[in-house]
Amino acid sequence: MKMTVWIMMISVMLSPNCLAMELPTPTDLKATYCLNILNYYKKVLSEKSANESPTSQQILKETVEIAETKLQRLEAYLLPRLPYLDVTGIIFAAGRAQSDIKSMKSHLIACSQQCGQDLNCILKCSHGAESAQQMKSCQDLSFLPF
Repeated sequence: MKMTVWIMMISVMLSPNCLAMELPTPTDLKATYCLNILNYYKKVLSEKSANESPTSQQILKETVEIAETKLQRLEAYLLPRLPYLDVTGIIFAAGRAQSDIKSMKSHLIACSQQCGQDLNCILKCSHGAESAQQMKSCQDLSFLPF
């Protein structure tokens, strides 16, 4: 996750056009945000699969593959544009993703304490978080031009 941000920053700094930067568009910012969110999801799901039943492992594997496909789409859009973009907005979008992930983790802990082992209760509780709604928006990549 942090590696993606560093790769973005390095590519921008090494750009031959670093003086003629354009501001990132809303699509660029959302792509950056979602790239970080989906990298996080992929990491969590990959770590979780080792402790699950064979059926659950298969579902997790398919979900990771979907996340990888979405990550490839985001990278295909964003990486060619990065050398021409002002890095400030990109860094803030990546930071917003990290902040939302941290907020969601805290919210899930609170929901777990409130709900105990009741998974339905935890899911209902966690969906109320503002960060959850923002993160969920990354499931739909129709905002990308291709």
